[in-house]
Amino acid sequence: MSIHSMLNHARHNEPSSPTAAQDALYDSVLQWTFSDPEPPPPISREPEQRSDIPDDPKQDDIQYNYHPHSKRPSETCTLREYLLQESARRRVPSTNDTPWAPFRTRIDFEVAEFAQENMLNRAATNKLIALIRRCAANMEDLTIVQSADIDKQWDAAAKMYFKKYDVEVPYKNNSGPTTVTFDMYARPLWDWAVDLIKDPSLSRCFVWDSVRIFRHNGNSFIRFWNEPWTADALWEIQSKLPDNPDAKPCPFILYADKSKLSSFGTQKAYPIIARLANVIVQDDTAESGKTRYVNFKNAVWHASFYKLLESVARHSKTGIWTLCGDGKERWLFPVVLILAADYEEASVMTLIRGSGGNHPCPVCLIHRDEQSDLTIIADLRTAQGSKEAVETAQSSSAEAGENLLKGLGLRKVEVAHFSSHVFQAVSSKFQNAFWNVTNSDPHLAAITVVSEETISLVR
Repeated sequence: MSIHSMLNHARHNEPSSPTAAQDALYDSVLQWTFSDPEPPPPISREPEQRSDIPDDPKQDDIQYNYHPHSKRPSETCTLREYLLQESARRRVPSTNDTPWAPFRTRIDFEVAEFAQENMLNRAATNKLIALIRRCAANMEDLTIVQSADIDKQWDAAAKMYFKKYDVEVPYKNNSGPTTVTFDMYARPLWDWAVDLIKDPSLSRCFVWDSVRIFRHNGNSFIRFWNEPWTADALWEIQSKLPDNPDAKPCPFILYADKSKLSSFGTQKAYPIIARLANVIVQDDTAESGKTRYVNFKNAVWHASFYKLLESVARHSKTGIWTLCGDGKERWLFPVVLILAADYEEASVMTLIRGSGGNHPCPVCLIHRDEQSDLTIIADLRTAQGSKEAVETAQSSSAEAGENLLKGLGLRKVEVAHFSSHVFQAVSSKFQNAFWNVTNSDPHLAAITVVSEETISLVR
């Protein structure tokens, strides 16, 4: 849980009573509408399971059909029981008493946060601190004296979790081929996940099995979706794991948002995943817009994401036994379930050519001239298909390879050190970082959000 979420929990009270929270959730559920009935999948293919489905289900009863690998029997409950369970699970668990650490006090953190969010320079920050210290009723709560104190505490906070990586990317400019090195600061994704998984206070928030949920409408059970683990994608991923009740998917939702770019002197920090990793990239206006430079920026992005995903990719292949916060040991297989980004970021994640390509969609192969025809059902892109196309292009002549990729709207980027000992099975040096994560497909995971601020598309 982030510092922000813990502080927000401290600032705001929970609902006036459990009943009030339940009633609000109950009212929202009663307004749900459902599409054509979809009957629940048959239980008969799971003879080892016991079903407690009553012979005479009542209207609004909720039915759970768990994934066969979980070896859990199907269950039913009343709508009231379902809402009480959901309401209880969504309550924020208790946290530690000092979520603002390593800042010495909460007011220290909030002053530093204000200075950071408003991009105050040192002079303005010092003036702010002077004013606060002059007016503060409780001087002992504000221990910082000047901007340098804030810098020291930000540095201490960064060193608690983040590591520095050197990202090397080949680039050919007018002077000839060279290798450009960038600094990347990130926390290994799996390390972050394990901290949450092992936290006893968060154990009740985890749902380890995919499940299909149905609601009875008086005549039959109708399926509905309300969380990622109730949809088909995670169900299909769990089906690919070993048929062991302890083998569980550990899904990640990743996002990139260039609009959250922050300036650091003459350099820029590019948030590439939630709040965990940044890539520092210094733009070159003389090269900007050229095909080789666009490819280069894509290569920087994927080389950096490769560093971030390395620990996840390793465990995605064989799984890793992990002692969870509830005291149970599970065989966890990390996967990338959802990639949320605007169109420009989605084009980078999936290595397509963007709006100027023949097939500009990151999810399917619809031709650019046919996008307005909603009757066309285009083939879906897949990671395997894109990988095979890139490998074919790599083994062809430069012109033939480029024509092949251009025809599919794909872009290849050359990333050094992708074929490390961890990924010996991956031979191509032209890669999408997500190809290294088993059971993860960037095309199927991509969720594209387009807003007025993101109409500037990849060229």
